[in-house]
Amino acid sequence: MLGPYKNYGNIPLGKLIQENLAVVAVLLGLGVFVFLSFIYILFLNFKLRISKEIVEEENQYRLKAEQKLKDEKNKAERIYQLVPSAIFTVDKEQKITSWNKKAEEITGFSKEEVIDKNCLLFSEYPCKDGCGLFSSDITKPIIAKECTIRRKDGMVIDISKNVDVLKDEFGDVIGGIESFEDITNRKEVEKIISKELVRNESLVNAIGQIVYEHYFPDDFIVWSGSYEEVLGYTQEEMGTDSSAWLHRVHPDDLVLVKQKLDEAVSKVHNFSMEYRFQHKQGHYIWFRDRGVVTKSLDGKLSNIGLMENITERKEYEQKILSLSRAVEQSPSVVVITDLNGDIEYVNPKFVEVTGYSLDEVAGKNPRILKSGEHSDEDYKNLWKTISSGNEWKGEFQNKRKDGTLYWEYASISAIRNAKGEIIHYLKDAEDITKRKEAERQVREAIEIKTQFLSMVSHELRTPLTAIKEGIDIVTDGSAGSLNQEQAEFLDMAKRNVDRLARMINSVLDFQKLQAGRVILEEGDYNINQIINDVYDIMLPIARGKNIELVKDISDNLPIVRLDRDKIIQVLTNIVNNAIKFTDQGKVIIRSYIDGNNVCVAVSDTGPGIREEDKSKLFSQFSQLSTTKDKNIAGSGLGLAICKEIMLLHKGKIWFSSDLGKGTTFFFSLPIVERRG
Repeated sequence: MLGPYKNYGNIPLGKLIQENLAVVAVLLGLGVFVFLSFIYILFLNFKLRISKEIVEEENQYRLKAEQKLKDEKNKAERIYQLVPSAIFTVDKEQKITSWNKKAEEITGFSKEEVIDKNCLLFSEYPCKDGCGLFSSDITKPIIAKECTIRRKDGMVIDISKNVDVLKDEFGDVIGGIESFEDITNRKEVEKIISKELVRNESLVNAIGQIVYEHYFPDDFIVWSGSYEEVLGYTQEEMGTDSSAWLHRVHPDDLVLVKQKLDEAVSKVHNFSMEYRFQHKQGHYIWFRDRGVVTKSLDGKLSNIGLMENITERKEYEQKILSLSRAVEQSPSVVVITDLNGDIEYVNPKFVEVTGYSLDEVAGKNPRILKSGEHSDEDYKNLWKTISSGNEWKGEFQNKRKDGTLYWEYASISAIRNAKGEIIHYLKDAEDITKRKEAERQVREAIEIKTQFLSMVSHELRTPLTAIKEGIDIVTDGSAGSLNQEQAEFLDMAKRNVDRLARMINSVLDFQKLQAGRVILEEGDYNINQIINDVYDIMLPIARGKNIELVKDISDNLPIVRLDRDKIIQVLTNIVNNAIKFTDQGKVIIRSYIDGNNVCVAVSDTGPGIREEDKSKLFSQFSQLSTTKDKNIAGSGLGLAICKEIMLLHKGKIWFSSDLGKGTTFFFSLPIVERRG
């Protein structure tokens, strides 16, 4: 384009540009465009290179992110499969979308068998009745919910599960996740423990024991068992700290209780103590308290204790202690032997009486005390009696350690256990040596008295007989006539001789009765016959005192066996006394039946018997006074003889009396058909 201007070389540039301004403008515009295009191309090329680098960088990052995501996914899958809990997920239709190994192990269903299946496939109570996963009424997450599922093999098992919903990035629910554990074994153990606790609680209640759990350092006590039945307190009244408990411990036992408890807690060991605890009503009950102090992993101490009511045992021990002291201090000889008769225990009185110590006789047979005065048959009878469980009583003459003899009255019996089995023998004996000596002396004195009375009576009878015959001769006038005064003196003498003769006869009769030399001449009689005979004898005497003598006898009385003369003697004595002590009124003789006996009663309207005289009424040589302090003449042997005669007949004699109203004497005889 500059060709036409090639000859303008000598033309000035400015002029040239001026003359060719349009061309220059075009050329300049074209250059700028080319330049700018070049620059743009360079920019595009730079941007392309930069973009390529960015893309390559992003590709590298994406690849790394994908690998990391893949690694995390694999890691999560491994964790998902290896966790000890069963885990599965569901979509909104409750179809299973994932299923881990533990779920397979617990349920028996494989992953292939459950994926895309509804979770009702294995659900039981309560899920089968309605799922709470997507319910708005149930707060999520659901933690430690216990329910049941059915395994593939049909077995229903217990599980504990945690449940929550799954949401997308926008917060919309897309499904749910559940983890669960098989707690069947735990539930079985819990059932066993529950049954054991109930059983233990029942046992504790049945035996009346109290259980407590004491937690330190909170000083918190939980009570269970029979505290309300035993102590009367409710659980609230028992309190929950040691102050309420210690407040009810007996003051005398409080120091011991605190000491034992402090020692057990400080050394963390078991303890056992006995103390008294106050009942709600105020009295105290004895308890044996046994406790176990333990330390938990976090270092906290606790004490589980058992309070056993031992009040009965304590009372029994007190009785045993009292009995032991009584035995130790007993004035009687006490010996305890085993089943072979070997000595196990003797009390201090045994040592005092025999001279042997416990060490000297322990393990030995009581035959070491044998005096040789008793036959082997006596000892055989004794052993036969006690070994059969019966009590033997009797007297023995034994030999002391020093060889001297002594007498004892012993009672030997068996000691039995709770089953009634004989486990020991017990001898309770009284040293009667002095009594036996006194009895010997009394017997000798009685014998001397008997011989003396017999001699005197016989010696008196001879002159009395002569005197009586002499008086009779003079009285009937064989020796000459008597004036009135002489006749009165002789009559007085005769009455006194007769009284003395009766007294001598009474003494001799009584001596014979006591000596056992009287033999009854028995026959079968109706007691009313005896009453009629005595009535006829005593009627003139009663009329002589202006006393009414009355018979009140029962008809058809059974026969009794008796010595007629002896019973007449008894009844005559009683009626005579009644008339003698009655100044006015009457004497009544009655007969009647009382059980197996025929009875006779003689009642008078006399002065009665004073209280101080009643105990000596049947004593020998005892004479009573009337209320006017006048002694009635007699030997003092009449009622004593009556008593001896009734004993010979196996009968009884007794009386009742009201001072100022009268007295009634009774005697009874066994009916012959029933008499042994």
